Amino acid sequence: MPLAESPRSRRAHDADELCWRADGRTVTKTIRGSKRDAQAALRAALSAVDRGEHVKPSKLTVSALLDERIAIWRAEGRITARTAETYAAAAKLIGQHLGQIHLQRLTTRDVEGWHGALRARGLAASTIRKATHLLGHALADALRHNLVVRNVAREQGRRGRRQHASRS
Repeated sequence: MPLAESPRSRRAHDADELCWRADGRTVTKTIRGSKRDAQAALRAALSAVDRGEHVKPSKLTVSALLDERIAIWRAEGRITARTAETYAAAAKLIGQHLGQIHLQRLTTRDVEGWHGALRARGLAASTIRKATHLLGHALADALRHNLVVRNVAREQGRRGRRQHASRS
């Protein structure tokens, strides 16, 4: 597990610039607010590095991830050509609402809003479920490759099932 090294902080106006080392590289982040806010952010960042949860910043979007994963699954023979077509159609549904969001900035709130937009368009629950499954599967691969810290699609799905089960 990579350990964080030599944290330092510089204060300028209402912002702090935090620097620390993770995975042999220097990470710099600017935190706006009080010194206490900056100290809390630095503690959280260093803890994430120590737990092995630090991921390198990336500008990969949700659409780019889906296209990449579908192509890889097809090339590996994990899915057939027909399944790849079905996944591409589902990826288009996902891309219309979530496609331009950077993968590391995707939240459960984004997924929830996307579900609401699909329901408002009158799409069947099974279509929404299949598209969410694809998103969750792609995010699981992203998690395995250390591109994200958590799988927000699967977290959203668990919340939905719990609420549904409690209504019975």
